[in-house]
Amino acid sequence: MTHKKMIEDFFINDWFPNADKIADNSYFLSYCADDIEFNIDGEHYVGHQGFVEWMKGPRSTLKPDIKHIVETIDVIQLGNDKMFDVQMVVSVDATTLTNEPVSFRANDSWKISVTERNEIVIRGRVAKTIT
Repeated sequence: MTHKKMIEDFFINDWFPNADKIADNSYFLSYCADDIEFNIDGEHYVGHQGFVEWMKGPRSTLKPDIKHIVETIDVIQLGNDKMFDVQMVVSVDATTLTNEPVSFRANDSWKISVTERNEIVIRGRVAKTIT
């Protein structure tokens, strides 16, 4: 399997299904670099503690029956390294804890590296809501 296919499969069949059920932070952090940087709609989060801080929002407002749908995904290898830029458009349908529907689409840009043992490491993410 190519790195491109491995990364696509990871997001579509692993990461987002776990995000749908708001899995435990330990699942997500196992893929995040210690110095990961997230920028979500202009809010900046750094490191594992930053990721945990960001996750407090979805955990405190959404039911764990979210539907992330990857509309498009483009995995671009950067140079000869095992570094990749992953561009996605993701639609999200969710329900708040007070039973209000939430729907939006986002442009997602991820920085991914692949280790010598073919493990995915998330280095960064920039997400911006588009609708």
